[in-house]
Amino acid sequence: MPTTPKLLSSIIKNQGFDASSLVKKVQLLKRLDQVIKSQLPENMSGKFEVANIRDNTLIILANSPSWATRLHYQQQQILVIARSSHEFAFIDSVKVKVSPSSSDGSKNDNSELPASHQVDGTKTLSTLIDQVDDSHLKSALERLQKHTQKS
Repeated sequence: MPTTPKLLSSIIKNQGFDASSLVKKVQLLKRLDQVIKSQLPENMSGKFEVANIRDNTLIILANSPSWATRLHYQQQQILVIARSSHEFAFIDSVKVKVSPSSSDGSKNDNSELPASHQVDGTKTLSTLIDQVDDSHLKSALERLQKHTQKS
């Protein structure tokens, strides 16, 4: 069950709070982030970050759903990379999540795709309208096209 996030001020006020342990954890996560990024393809390095290690599970935050999917397929390799360092041999699994700051409903960016894979929605919609025989569907597609032209 997920824990409720705590305010930093309430953590600091706690008498058992040890700032040095927090700094050590941040440094540990930063080292692991560097180890993993140095072993994966270069184009992946800016697309994720090591977020935490909880219950021997490495938690990685991807900056988009598409990168989360790509990283999901790399989980086994990431686990091997992490375990190859004696310092991180205790990690049992990898969990990939989408960073909350990237899941704000913003447009899906296809700029990383080769030009041959990028889609011009307006042009595709126009072509589809020209090929449809059903009058109701054609009318609905034309209304949709009007909305896309306003955006």
